[in-house]
Order: sequence, then C-alpha cells, then structure tokens
Amino acid sequence: MKLKAQKRDNSKKDFSEVLGVVYGHNKENISVIMDYNEFEKIYNKGGMSSVISLDIDGEELDVVIKDFQIDPKKDRIHHVDFYQFTKGEKMEATVSLNFIGEAPAEKLGMVLNTAKTEITISALPKDLPSEIEVDLSVLVDGDSVIRNSDLNITDGVEILGDPEEAIVSVVVAKEVGEEDNDEAPDLSEEENTEENKEEEK
Repeated sequence: MKLKAQKRDNSKKDFSEVLGVVYGHNKENISVIMDYNEFEKIYNKGGMSSVISLDIDGEELDVVIKDFQIDPKKDRIHHVDFYQFTKGEKMEATVSLNFIGEAPAEKLGMVLNTAKTEITISALPKDLPSEIEVDLSVLVDGDSVIRNSDLNITDGVEILGDPEEAIVSVVVAKEVGEEDNDEAPDLSEEENTEENKEEEK
C-alpha cells in the first residue's frame, strides 16, 4: 500500500489534510502532512498492522501506523504517528480480533462474554497480520473459554501477554422470571410484627 505525503512546515493545515510524524530507532523525526481521504482509505484497508510505503516528496519509507489522535469536535483523525522500522527488526503492533462462526452455546440460551476485541503481537513487519480470526464454534457449553494460547497464528508471530488470558467465555444466563428466594426479604413476617405492636398499644 502506498501513501503520498509532504514534509510539513508551520503553515496551517486545510480541513482536507491530516498531520503526521515519522519516527524510528536511531532515525530523525519527520513531520509530514497528507490528504485525509487518501489516508483514510489506507487505514480502513490495512488498519494499524499493515506495512505502508510512505512517499515523502519522492523518498519512500516503509512504515506502519503506530498511533493516532482524534479531534473530539470533528470526530475524525487529525494526527498520525508512523513508525519507520529497520529491516530484520521485530516490532509490536495491536491487531483486531475477527470473530467468526457461531457458538453452539448461544443456541442453548447461554451468553458470550467478550473480554477484548484486539490483541498485542510481535513480528517482523512483513509477517504482521491485519487481523486474527477467533473461531466461536468451539464454545459449546458453560465451561468453554477461548484464551490467548488458543489463537491460530502464523509462523513468526508472537502473542504478547498472559497465554491464559481469556478472550471469550460463556456465561449461563438466568432464566427470565427466575428469583433468588434466599436473598429476598420476608416482608410478611415484618408486617405481622408491626401489627402486633400496634395491638399492644
């Protein structure tokens, strides 16, 4: 994927443009400006883990989107951080989880509890996936859980964090109208006590 940008000066940006900075290990920071619509197309297609060939005034740099800031008034991205990586260097990236299939447990009236929708990985830029699929069809009963260690990842990709951390689990839903009689206060006994006190007076 290719994206054109220009080195940025101190001039005020237009609404159709978005600001950015390119940085990397032992590399000089470069302030850039680019067309917002073109950036949005790239971001929507590849997310934050795809390698982008960033053309800055004719010089092409291999980068990934590391972070961005949103303008709360306009509800759109107004600044992007690009990371320029070195060949052979592994990097960390946050990747979206794509939930596929149907959980048999849901057909039994149970509910899925999704703990997270993205995950942090480490890989060479060329091996970075745009997303990782999570197959819900393995969730068959109330004891079923999908953990970090259960994800199907390609060679060269390492999932960071606790391997036993849950991604999706199954919750047995309470039936509609079910009441917990043990916790419900016995109001009839309290009412009888109050009536007896009134009669004694």
